[in-house]
Amino acid sequence: MTKGTRQDKAAMRQAEHIEAHRTEPEEAFSDPVLRCDSCTRLVKATQLRKVGACPLCGNKRMRNVTVFDDAERKQLLSWDMRSFVAEFEPQPDE
Repeated sequence: MTKGTRQDKAAMRQAEHIEAHRTEPEEAFSDPVLRCDSCTRLVKATQLRKVGACPLCGNKRMRNVTVFDDAERKQLLSWDMRSFVAEFEPQPDE
């Protein structure tokens, strides 16, 4: 077996592995809002499902939102995502 053939087979196995473990955006995230891994813009999950990528930069890698600033909070509220924002609000001590 030639070296090129071994490399080709290894690359093919790697591609098959990646495809087998690939998840679609709607399967990978349950939150209604995601953050683009490249430009850090907030993206609605519904928008990601339609477009398949960040509408600003075209990146397909997203992260769950774990923190947001005041401007992003206002944006989330304008999207009527009060219950999502409430999950991040400090809770009074019981």
